[in-house]
Parts: sequence; structure tokens; C-alpha cells
Amino acid sequence: ELSRKSGLSKRYWFYGACYEEAVIGEMYYNATACISPGNVGLTAIHSLMYGCPVITHSDFSKQMPEFEAIRVGSTGDFFEYGNAGSLAETIEAWLKGHYPKNEALRNDCFRIIDEKFNPYYQIKVLNSQLLTLNS
Repeated sequence: ELSRKSGLSKRYWFYGACYEEAVIGEMYYNATACISPGNVGLTAIHSLMYGCPVITHSDFSKQMPEFEAIRVGSTGDFFEYGNAGSLAETIEAWLKGHYPKNEALRNDCFRIIDEKFNPYYQIKVLNSQLLTLNS
């Protein structure tokens, strides 16, 4: 409603709830960034899997572990927790520096998932910790 009243409805599109992975994947793939103003959690991994960088808050004590997949400038960015102005500035800076999203940026997102945020890597980490405990 706010978008429509302010004359911006042609620039912004609010899709609503969706549970179809093909649709979700297409949206992430075509989005410039995923903005997660709250705690990001698995949303970060889901977004990065489709080549979409993530912008979320910088209070890591409140974040879920998945925030670690965000690399400033390549897989996303952080804004100051609780500061709407900082969120707006971070989004604006991201758009100025990364629009339109290119293949190199998508590949950065894919790479972090392929390297660290997948079941195979996580099993490897768990096994190394278990072996250390058993030694």
C-alpha cells in the first residue's frame, strides 16, 4: 500500500508467500540482493545457493551461524543493527556497486556454498572434531 501511495509500485514488487522452489529459485537468481533485516539463518544459504548476495545486520551475537557465509563485497554486506538509516545506506551502496548483478558475483555466492556450506563439508568438520575428541 505504501509503495502504491508513494507512486513507486512500478519499481517495487511484493510477491507474498510462496512455497514453490522453482519460483523461489527464479526470484533469488534474478534479484540483486536478498535483504534480511532480522536474523538471517538459513535464508542466507538459500539465497546464496541461487547466486543471490545477502544483506543483513551486523550484530553477530544475535545472528544464526549462517551469517558467516556473507563476505562483504562479494556475497553480501552488513548494516548496523537496529539502524534503518544504515540499512538504507548499505542497500544504496550495494546497488551502486553491484547493479546489475553479474556472473562473477553469482559465482562468488555459489563458491561459498560449494566450499563450506554444504552437507559434505559439514560432515568433514564434524568428523575432524569427533576424531580430536577420541584421541
